[in-house]
Parts: sequence; structure tokens; C-alpha cells
Amino acid sequence: MEVITKISTLGWQKTGFFAFGNGIVFKGEWHPVNEKGIVRLGNPLGSFYLPAFSKMNEDNSEKFLFEQKFIHLPGSRVRFFQFATQMRLVYGDNAIIGICFIVVCLFRDIIIRHRREFPTLFLFGPKGTGKTAFGELLQSVFVHNGDHPNLRTSTMPSLATVLSQAEDAIMHLDEYKNDIDVEKIELLKGLWDCQGRSKLDVETRKREQSKVLSGVIVSGQEKPTVDIALYSRQCVLPFHKDTHTAEEKENFRVLKDWEYEGTSYVVLELLKLRTWFEQSYKDCYEQAVKNICTSLTFSIDERILHNWSVVLAAYMAVQHHIQFPFTYEEVFKTVLNGVEYQNEECLHSNELSIFWKTIDYLKHDNQIYGLCDYRIHEYTSLKVDIKMDGRRQTVTREYGNAKKILMIPTNSRMFALYALHLQKTREKVIPENTLKYYLENSPEYIGKVNSVRFASVENVKDWPRQFESKCYQCQPRLSEKPVQAFCLDFDAVEAAYGISLYSDYMAFDLIHNS
Repeated sequence: MEVITKISTLGWQKTGFFAFGNGIVFKGEWHPVNEKGIVRLGNPLGSFYLPAFSKMNEDNSEKFLFEQKFIHLPGSRVRFFQFATQMRLVYGDNAIIGICFIVVCLFRDIIIRHRREFPTLFLFGPKGTGKTAFGELLQSVFVHNGDHPNLRTSTMPSLATVLSQAEDAIMHLDEYKNDIDVEKIELLKGLWDCQGRSKLDVETRKREQSKVLSGVIVSGQEKPTVDIALYSRQCVLPFHKDTHTAEEKENFRVLKDWEYEGTSYVVLELLKLRTWFEQSYKDCYEQAVKNICTSLTFSIDERILHNWSVVLAAYMAVQHHIQFPFTYEEVFKTVLNGVEYQNEECLHSNELSIFWKTIDYLKHDNQIYGLCDYRIHEYTSLKVDIKMDGRRQTVTREYGNAKKILMIPTNSRMFALYALHLQKTREKVIPENTLKYYLENSPEYIGKVNSVRFASVENVKDWPRQFESKCYQCQPRLSEKPVQAFCLDFDAVEAAYGISLYSDYMAFDLIHNS
């Protein structure tokens, strides 16, 4: 009697082959299912059952929606070098990382044997920049016409199912925003540790954890800075360009036509390299870490270093066994740029977030005051000093409609109060000069002005109470001596860090420009 083993999870199998929904890739050769959904590989492996394309399940096809998309299309003309070349033409350096990430995900089980920490590829940028299509194209080599679940609307159980449907493949999650449920943020963080959704079994009272078997691409319009631990667990690729020439649109259309035709031969070609990858990955990873560290002059976040080293090592492990449309030098340069960008953003987002949240606390605890420690003005234009190409220059910012500008004295006591508060809570304190550097290099920063007057603490500390008592004639007196001040986009600061610095008693100051 023939023994037939049912394959429940697609992708890489521990018995040594890769299972699509409609057949098996074994030793680089394609073995399609027969009409009963069976593939016979002979001794010693035996026979296997893939139910999605069995005639016995024609009336139950809705049960196998994913399996019917996780397929190889043998009639496709698209091969690895073609696909990678066209991706590079359309997406530039981002394509270098994307193509390497396909290799990373296809050999994920080998990578996590050496270190069980696996990066997510995060794509962010405004609408129309091609980030979602980029994720779809990378996923298409595994999943034909695949879905990309919406992170905002998908349930936790459905996300857990997506992450465990296939081993050593790519799953694409879309529409990330920083305000998604905390539970989903934790799920995304857990991907790095190869941990899925945790839940309590009501019958056994034991905690169970779903499996994460594939690499994940996440895309959205916002950088994942709501939790810096999430940001550091990903390789982040920014997408900026939202206008395209006719030629660029045509090149993109070629890619989408190929996606429709099928790009699964990319997987078949790369699977032939598995033995070489398995033999060399560990040494390549160690060399990648050394190469990156040697080329940088600043300290690197450990997670960020690891994530980008995985990408570089994957390329190094197979570069001599398949033709790429880019060189090691190009990959290395792109990886270094990614490390530098993300490391700086990680430090900036982390430290500034803590600073602003501390300032928000101090304000609501009545330790700092508007008009004294900061002021908010509305301007239609503002002349500021900025640093450009290493030199100080004066420029005029034109806004048209009135824009709220947050002004903070460069010698503000807020910096000392911030440090004191963090010392009390035993948190890391960033030196004042470093903190000011982060402020001046933040997206919200506008420039410096040299002559702004602020009220003293004595003049302003009773004003909120007097305002509530409707004693409006007691407006605080501003100092006669003007000082230099940082200028920031007030609305952008509040939106980026979720803080509230405005109080009703400051209303008269909005249009008071002295």
C-alpha cells in the first residue's frame, strides 16, 4: 500500500524540498501535482499530497485560497537576472536590498539556525511612491497575485495565520500606521525574535504561541517610530519619488506584466544555491559584521548592525554562483547607507521622543510655563539663521497662511529640568549639547532667531491661576533683554510626539510678536 504524506504547510520542507501549492521543487527540478494532487518523488522521499489542486477538492476550493496563489507558473519567461535588472531600473538602490531580501527569506531557516533574530523589511513613504507595489513584486516570486493584509483592519488571529502559512517565503503586511493597536505593535516586534502571537488556551490554561515561518515585509506611510524597539528590528527603506516620467512608467508596467505572468522561476533558480548558502553563510555573516564596523566611525545599534549584516551576508554567500545586476561594492555601499540612515534616525527618534515627553510632563506638572520657558507665535514669514554647508546663513521662511512657531531659549532651563527628571527616574540622560544637536537636525526644526523676549518665572507662574479667575489685566511682563531662541514647527512637534504644550492662557501671545 502506498504511503502518501499530506503537506499542510507550504514552502521549505525538512525532508529537503520546496513545496508550492501545485507541485514540488526537488534538487532544482519541478514536479507538478497530478489530478489527484499527488507528487511522487520516489525513494527515499516517497509521495506527497497537496490538496489545493486535487480534483477531489474542486467543490471546496474556498478552503485553499492561499494554496491556490502560492504556486509556480512553469509557463513564465521571467528569470532571476531579468527580474533583478528590471527592479534595479525601476527602484534604484532600494531594489538591491529588495532582491537580497528575497535570498534572505528563501533561506530563512538556515539564517535563524546561527542566530534566531530575523529582520523585517519596512517600506515607508508618501502615497504614490511605489512602496506597496515594491512589496507586491518581492512577494510575487512566492505568491502569485497575492494579498497584503491591512494591518489596521486585520484581526490578530488572521495575522497569525498569515505568518504561519508557508516556511521560507515572504508575507507582505500593508497600511502600517503608528496608531495601530499596541497588540499589533508587539506582534511586529516579535517577528524579530521569530515569535508569533501569544494566547491562552482556555481548556488547558496554558499559553500558546503561533509560529512565524516566513520573512515579512511591512509597508506604510509612517516610519515605525512609535516604539523605537520596533524601529530597530527592521531594515527600513524610504520611498520619496511620487512623480514619474513616461519612460519610468513604462519600465514599471513591464514589471507588473511580469508579475501577472509569474515570477516564481526566481525561487527555482535560487533554490539551486541552497547548499552553497548553507556552507558559507556563517562565515559570510561574520565577515559582513566586520566589514560594516570597520567602515563606520560611530557606534551602531546592535540590532541595526545585525539586520543589515544579514542582508549583506546573504548576498556574499551566493554572489559567485548566480549573476546579479549589481556588484558587491554597490551592495555594500547601499547597506552602509541604510545603517547610517537608520542608526541616526533611531538615536534621533529615541532621544527626542524622551525629551519631548519629559517636557510635556513638566508642563502639566507646573514645573515649566508657557511664555517663560517657551512661546508660541503665529507668523506668515519668519527670518531665521540656519546652518547650510557648514556655514551660518540667514533665510526667510514664507508660509502664506499663519503658522504656529514654537520658540525655546537656547539657554532654556528646560534642558536642566529634563536632565533632573530623568536622573530621578533613573533613565539615560543625553548631554545638553547632544540634545540641542538633535533638535537642530530634527524634521520639525526651522532655525534660530536672535532676539526674542521671554517672561521670568516670577512674572508668569501665577498667570494661569489669574487667567482662570478672568483677571486678564494681569498679563505677565516680558523681560527687557532679548535672547536667542530655537524655532520649531509647533503643530509638527505636537503631532510627531503626541504632546500638548499649548494652554488657553497663552492665547494673547499667539499674535504678540515682541
